[in-house]
Amino acid sequence: MNHSPTDATLTELNANSSAFKLPTADLADLREHSPSAPAIDMTILRQRCLDNEEFMFLLLDEFQVSVPKQLVGLARLVADANAHAIRDEAHSLKGIAGTLAAEELRQATADLEVGTNTNDWALILSCVMRVHREAQRCLADISRLRAVATGSEFADALLQRA
Repeated sequence: MNHSPTDATLTELNANSSAFKLPTADLADLREHSPSAPAIDMTILRQRCLDNEEFMFLLLDEFQVSVPKQLVGLARLVADANAHAIRDEAHSLKGIAGTLAAEELRQATADLEVGTNTNDWALILSCVMRVHREAQRCLADISRLRAVATGSEFADALLQRA
């Protein structure tokens, strides 16, 4: 059974889906309740990769390439009100997040997966926006990690002069 969102929900979705932006009032609340921990637990990820940094960076690089495409696809599925396909995409993202030790993203995708079993499109939209935020946090963590690959800005500057 394919449930359709209400006209009001579709209007809200169309206003927010392209960039997954929250209304200003909600951004303040988000800042107050944002997790302070890194989006990806690098200690756990290194352990899962058996301390193989090359393999770990390969996984992170794949995340950087594939997840933005998946987020765009997810937005299209929401615009099409295709709950079944949203659930499948959420399940895929949940597996990726679990592998990378990105617990907040894993939990957000799990909530989205469960939320698709309802006809509550406001909940589904809220979950999709949370998935997007958490994926962006992961991408930011990866960018920071890449920017300081040696572990020190001083060491990076020395290497550039060598």
